[in-house]
Amino acid sequence: MSTIIGQSHAYGIDGNGIFRAMRVATGERLWGSSRPVNGTDSDKRGPNEGATFVTRNGNRFFIFGENGDLVIARLSPERYEEISRTKLLDPVGVGLGRSVVWSHPAYADKCVFARNDQEIVCVSLAAK
Repeated sequence: MSTIIGQSHAYGIDGNGIFRAMRVATGERLWGSSRPVNGTDSDKRGPNEGATFVTRNGNRFFIFGENGDLVIARLSPERYEEISRTKLLDPVGVGLGRSVVWSHPAYADKCVFARNDQEIVCVSLAAK
């Protein structure tokens, strides 16, 4: 899965399926949330479950979760701020005993291209 590493902070999923911000120099955990994969702060997927693919886009981040949701968020050392969320695909693959989408999306021409084990979709990211 992917992690975004800046000069002083890193953002990504940990081994327990929690999306985290960490201080690069010390490894200090700054915050954690299961929202990018679960949609809530509860651990519905269970311990050691959850994967994300993270892509920076200007001052926002695109976070594609193993649940098939694409999240647009702002990330800072202080917090996770979800701007929007949409279901791109159903998690129809199986990994570690759960339903997953484990393929990194591609971005081009203001669109996201994503696939699961049954289909591929192209969804516009252009503002309406």
